[in-house]
Amino acid sequence: MTTISEALQAAIEFHQEGDLGQAEQLYRQILQIVPNHAETLHLLGILASQVNQSDVAIDLISQAIALQPSTPYFHYNLALALEENGEREAAITSLQSALSLDPAYPRAYFHLGLFQQQSGQLEACIRSFHRAIELQPDEAVAHFRMGVAFDDLRNMEAAIGSYQEAIRLRPSYVEALNNLGNVYKSQGLSEKAIEVYRQALSLNENQPDIHLNLGNVYYSESIFGSAEIEYRKSIALRPDHADVHKLLGDVLHETGRPEEAIESYRTALHVAPQNAAVLLAVINAEQHICHWEKLDDLTSKLLTLLEKDNFTNKKVMIAPLGIASLPIATAPSLQRRSCEAWARQCSSATGNDQRPFSGKQRSDRNKIRIGYLSGDYRTHPVGYLVADLFESHDRTHFDIYGYSFGLNDGSEIRQRIEKSFDVFRDIRTHSFQAAAEKIENDEIDILVDLQGYTQNCRTEILTFRPAPIQVNYLGYAGTMGADFIDYNLVDEFVVPSEHQSNFTEKLAYLPGCFMVNDRHREIALRTPSREEAGLPADGFVLCSFNTSIKIKRPMFQCWLRLLKRIPGSVLWLRETNVLATTNLRREANSFGIKSDRIVFAPRVSMPEHLARQRLADLFLDTFPYNHHSTASDALRMGVPMITLCGDMVVSRVAGSLLKALGRSELICTRLDEYEALALDFMEKPERLAEIRRQLDETLKTSTLYDGSVFAKGIENIYRSIWERYRRGDPPQTIYST
Repeated sequence: MTTISEALQAAIEFHQEGDLGQAEQLYRQILQIVPNHAETLHLLGILASQVNQSDVAIDLISQAIALQPSTPYFHYNLALALEENGEREAAITSLQSALSLDPAYPRAYFHLGLFQQQSGQLEACIRSFHRAIELQPDEAVAHFRMGVAFDDLRNMEAAIGSYQEAIRLRPSYVEALNNLGNVYKSQGLSEKAIEVYRQALSLNENQPDIHLNLGNVYYSESIFGSAEIEYRKSIALRPDHADVHKLLGDVLHETGRPEEAIESYRTALHVAPQNAAVLLAVINAEQHICHWEKLDDLTSKLLTLLEKDNFTNKKVMIAPLGIASLPIATAPSLQRRSCEAWARQCSSATGNDQRPFSGKQRSDRNKIRIGYLSGDYRTHPVGYLVADLFESHDRTHFDIYGYSFGLNDGSEIRQRIEKSFDVFRDIRTHSFQAAAEKIENDEIDILVDLQGYTQNCRTEILTFRPAPIQVNYLGYAGTMGADFIDYNLVDEFVVPSEHQSNFTEKLAYLPGCFMVNDRHREIALRTPSREEAGLPADGFVLCSFNTSIKIKRPMFQCWLRLLKRIPGSVLWLRETNVLATTNLRREANSFGIKSDRIVFAPRVSMPEHLARQRLADLFLDTFPYNHHSTASDALRMGVPMITLCGDMVVSRVAGSLLKALGRSELICTRLDEYEALALDFMEKPERLAEIRRQLDETLKTSTLYDGSVFAKGIENIYRSIWERYRRGDPPQTIYST
């Protein structure tokens, strides 16, 4: 006769081999003979759990514990059944009972950590995982889960260490590789992220999220060909992922394929019609090619979506610059809420919510140390504006440090900017935290961010509060909405006193125009002929050199009406893409304007571009997003400009430039006023000629384009805000003296 022990052993073997039916039959036969056989009740409970009968499992294992309460693994397996049944707190209690019976039980510590992690008890779960690892150091999953906990706590260095150990123990651990890549990516360590993502994909190509993550790193590094390949692989594996279709569209746009880009955006919108970022991408793509038919409806949907969620839902989060780029003028309050939400997201991503300056003691020195942070120290509008300022700073009172996280394009302007700093640091390969630590270790007193929320920004660096005073200036026109930014440098036209409530920062008012300039800009000596520029020998030349995305239909139709009124006049625009050219000419044709009256200027070198602007008679500003550095360029060349200003900073920049040159009469506040003024100049060229003569005279003595004069004004601001800080006073509105 078979003994109970032999029957139990046979049942266990069937159980281990996966023959659950035969195992259950034998377990029940044993219990018919010995109803209170604790081990059999326990094993039958495990089997019930395996077939998703958690209630039965809990009952059976509880009976076993009642019979044999001092067996640790009974309590352990009861915990698993309780967790499966959704009773997490009870599961944690059972694991604690197991550990009170056996303090050296690694699996119990691991699952206790897992359940604590799922309950949000991150500090406790790390302690549990740590104990599990002490007892069983070669358990890769425990290292991985501890890495996840550190990741959630934004302790990135510890997370990296845990993931690396998990991978060392299990080189084929795809999930750990992916997470490690994500941490590297989040810290801006692109090369390391690419390396581990590739390693993960070499183990398993069928990972859509890893292809997506790898594509994102390539995109951030402007390696667009590789980004496109990875996005297409991700789409092939998961075709209903709207975000990837949108990102593929971004790559196609960056590589000059607008038609393909729009197709990707439209696919994304079809998949996710309530995705705000996708809606904005479609809107911007349509604007980029000047295809305006559906924009009103799309914009209305986007604004409704944003207002409904009030920027609280990450699924409807869009970059703040997107609000400013919409086809219509939006309220500054909407821009502020967008920025506040984005700033909270940046702080949350680095775990630096409400992080104060560390209070690190400064070395004794007589100079104020200024740090300028940017990714645009290159052939870029910001690069062309700032070099003279950096060179002109008073070195007897200031030390000037530069921090670059952008590409080094090897250009003359890049080389000049590098030489203009007392200390220049390329932090492109640094993580956000490492970059912040570098700035803090340099004992920067005032950190000036020249990037804001523009493309490829690294706002996360500022969330670490590496300097006691942090300032937004130039690159991003508007509030940052961030509690980690103390001041915003503006002037009294771009932000009149009644608009201060649109800013979360305190405002520091620069004298004259807030826009710095460079007196050393190279301008070609020779002005091309009209024929060489593709313009008619005679006729009035209206000019607008903003990018196509900033040309809105109401403004373009205004320009067409002007062409209609003045025979022989032409509109001179910047050539951006073939589809925009086609659509703008089609719009002109619908107005009865021949296509040859719209002339597109091809790309030339910057010195040649500046020189050819002398051929224009009147420069026409765009709205609601004004020309900024392009307006400055036109006025530098003596071309009169008419602007239409609104409430947002982006629609007041050109007006600030005009006011600084004493030409406030060229600033309009209504479209009909703008149109009438332009028409008056076209009909009375002698009046325009007089304004042009006056502008030429003003430019001879104006300090608008003198970075050395501007430096004195901004240095007064720096002194004022630094003295307030040293006295222990909070930031307040500052006016330059």
